[in-house]
Amino acid sequence: MEFQAVQYTVDKLVQWIRSGRLALPDFQREFVWNPARVVELLDSVARQWPIGSLLLLSGPQPFGVRPINDAPDILGSELDYYVLDGQQRLTSLYHAISDVSEFCYFVDFNAVSTDQEDYVRWEKRGSFLAKYPTARVRAMNGIALVKEIWEFDLFYEWIEQVDPSVQKTYVALRERKLGGLQPRVYKVMAIELDQSIQLEALARIFETLNRTGVKLNAFDLMVALLYPTGFHLRDAWENAVNQYDSLERYQIDPVEVLKLIALLIRGDSGSRASRGVRQGNLLELNRDLIVSKWSNAVELYVQAIDYGCKHFGLFCAEAIPAPSMVLGLAYLLSVGGNDQLIARWFWASGFGQSYAQAANTVVVADTDAIRAGTTNDLLLGRARDVSSVLSDSARRNGMALRTLSCLIAKSGGVDIFSGSPLVDQTSMAFLVFDNGLFRKLNAKDNFLSVVVVSKESEKKWAGGRRASLWSDLAANEQRHRLESQFFEPITLQRTVDSLCHVIRQAIGEDL
Repeated sequence: MEFQAVQYTVDKLVQWIRSGRLALPDFQREFVWNPARVVELLDSVARQWPIGSLLLLSGPQPFGVRPINDAPDILGSELDYYVLDGQQRLTSLYHAISDVSEFCYFVDFNAVSTDQEDYVRWEKRGSFLAKYPTARVRAMNGIALVKEIWEFDLFYEWIEQVDPSVQKTYVALRERKLGGLQPRVYKVMAIELDQSIQLEALARIFETLNRTGVKLNAFDLMVALLYPTGFHLRDAWENAVNQYDSLERYQIDPVEVLKLIALLIRGDSGSRASRGVRQGNLLELNRDLIVSKWSNAVELYVQAIDYGCKHFGLFCAEAIPAPSMVLGLAYLLSVGGNDQLIARWFWASGFGQSYAQAANTVVVADTDAIRAGTTNDLLLGRARDVSSVLSDSARRNGMALRTLSCLIAKSGGVDIFSGSPLVDQTSMAFLVFDNGLFRKLNAKDNFLSVVVVSKESEKKWAGGRRASLWSDLAANEQRHRLESQFFEPITLQRTVDSLCHVIRQAIGEDL
């Protein structure tokens, strides 16, 4: 037998990572999940939902090895398993449970106690510790790190510092709603390949595994649920894509239309008819209402894309700051929101990165506020910290970076190399203008030196035409192209103040 199926508790797996007994073969890619995906995983674990199986290979093996991201060095002689499939999940769990990454993962017990769905959250470590420097401060605010929930001793140290009036409630909530975030509870299925497996077979398994992954989402499930009604949802979506070019051009996931339908039903009939836009909420929607609103929702979604393209420089799929923002834009258009309010909402939400996490909750809150006429109150201060974001890593603040690309395009920005207006492009990439030269964007680069180009221009630049693409241009043309992307005329540099001024004008409020 070359493999066997076993179950391991998450505790056991994390313990192996900490001790250097579970590691990665050196042909594995790097850890790439963003914190929003980590939170989705933690949410599933908390609810004790399945997160898929792992594929492990018994060691030792005749190839290089490296530790899980942020884990201790490997004790080669004690290595038990190599991770072939499941690195992203295992690393995410290790980061949260051990509290070792650049992000802090935590639970807001205030959200848990009020039945909010997005109660597992994340924040950059520096920002989080500035707000909640000690367990006592966290406890006073109903905030607990995942590590503090996971480890019994830490949890009871934390709970002793919570307001006595809610201590019993929080203990009960930990048992009832966070059951998976406890030791010796949550188990993961793993397929273990025997140490003696032939390398040829191993290579075939790994290749197939990484080529055939299939994602099942609410749209696929809804296709099956609506089939008995005679409404063929997949055919309806294909007809919509054939009718509206922008759905294909912007690579729209059909589940987004179902989310818009959920928001429209909520607006018409209230929260009992539509609790939100998470996958489970969509599957609870009245089937007849889905069918009746489908065509209107498709048209409204397309209208939102076209409006974003015209008014906000939303020129390609990569420029969309966050998919849920298209939902908010569509809802604003459905209720007849004026252009000034819509613009303020778009730029404040994009630069404030309001949809960077818990987007499903945020879009429901936004549309509820829109319906209640309290949008202005909602937007107060949404982008107040944009100056600190502009000085931070552009790659780590992708939503703000995409929003900046939209503002550049909307303001007449051109592709640095081709000179063509960005609004005419169908793709987007980022480079850095550094001391008169261009280079790839890295994790340390902030917003002040990033330039926007099409992917076609990036390919030409990367293909050996780096010098000629820029040096062959006249100096005044070089200057014009940089100025079109908010570089200052004399210095050909950006500053935080100059970018903040442009953003402030777009939002229409002081930052």
